[in-house]
Amino acid sequence: MNHQNASKCISRVAQVQQHLIAHPSVQGRTRDKPIILYDLKSTVGAWSPNTWRTRFILNYKRLPYQTVWVSFPDIEPELRKLGIAPTAVSRRTGLEFYTLPAIRDQGTGRSVETDDYVSVVDSSVIAEYLDETYPEHPIFPADSKALQSVFVMWIKTNIYPLVGRLIVSSIPDILASEREKQYFRDAQKRIFGKDINDVCPKGEIRQKVWQQLGQQFDTLDEHLSRNRSGDFVMGETVSYADMVLVALFLWMKNSPSGGQRDGEEFKTVWDVMKSWHNGRWARLMDAMAQYMEQK
Repeated sequence: MNHQNASKCISRVAQVQQHLIAHPSVQGRTRDKPIILYDLKSTVGAWSPNTWRTRFILNYKRLPYQTVWVSFPDIEPELRKLGIAPTAVSRRTGLEFYTLPAIRDQGTGRSVETDDYVSVVDSSVIAEYLDETYPEHPIFPADSKALQSVFVMWIKTNIYPLVGRLIVSSIPDILASEREKQYFRDAQKRIFGKDINDVCPKGEIRQKVWQQLGQQFDTLDEHLSRNRSGDFVMGETVSYADMVLVALFLWMKNSPSGGQRDGEEFKTVWDVMKSWHNGRWARLMDAMAQYMEQK
């Protein structure tokens, strides 16, 4: 089978919407074939905040799925083999970027008995695709997609970079082989222009990053405290925003970026911040634990 022709590769929100319009019978269909989730291989199971977002959705919507674990060096050849489109293409150089998560939704074409399938990449695009295709247990309740999009962008802009600076040098420690570790180091060097050990700040600069991270969570706590009840972003209602936030916590928890903070030893960034704001973040993590299954 020619995967390039058999699969419908989706890498942008507009393409997701076009596919759903062209195949309206897909929406809300009861499925019997598992969705394939392509996730990053490690020694600690699922750890990437981006792939955790997709895993949360699949578990929350109770969709049957199975995981294919892919090592960093094998992402591009594996996705190319499956005919899955790149996540992005550089306008300046034309260079294609292949990233995870990716999903392959089998049997959602015109006939559920064919080998056709839909391939989707990019966690945000996957979220919209799954919620449109399988609307039961919505992750964008009460017509909140636009507001949640703003929330996710705020998290990506204000919190992700700070967390990344604190933990990126520890990520090779959870990769299984030297080949994977070196690939990751080389890839990050191309991104940052320097070794990952130099990306993570030390001494007073590191303490300043911690301070900035605390200030961002102060802001987030201030806004969430306006809810009348509940620890979810939307109060008592689970939404995609919670999945994005807890995926970030799991990234912190699974990255062994130990050190000292206020004179006390810690193993991970999560060990420090889980008690912030009267344990709000630990309660949110506990509330989302029921959707953390790894199939």
